[in-house]
Amino acid sequence: MSPQLFLLDQCVSADVAHCLRRVGHSCETAATVGLSDAQDDLLVVAADDMGAILITHDEEMARKRAKRPIGRVIYLGCREWEAGRVLLAELEPVLEVISRYEDVTILLDRSGFRVEHGWRKWDDGDLG
Repeated sequence: MSPQLFLLDQCVSADVAHCLRRVGHSCETAATVGLSDAQDDLLVVAADDMGAILITHDEEMARKRAKRPIGRVIYLGCREWEAGRVLLAELEPVLEVISRYEDVTILLDRSGFRVEHGWRKWDDGDLG
């Protein structure tokens, strides 16, 4: 998979950025792009405008984006200290799914991931 650009929400640790960069991806944070105090919707739109995949721990944002996907969002439904490991464990299949859609939300946790795309819901078992 080709290198991707990621934008990390304010609530995502720098360890996630380090993990992504270590495997060849580019990573910005909300702070580095001047959006450290931005509302969720503005952050989603900014990521989409940048061509970036937004990564968040914000459950409320994830629920909103799962109902109405805008851009490409990965919700990390895990503890902050394990986020890098959880993300890297599923990164290749997650990026494969993301590459298929313009607007998609991925709900990722230790057990795997689910894809929310419009009205239909998939999980990693459906991708088989």
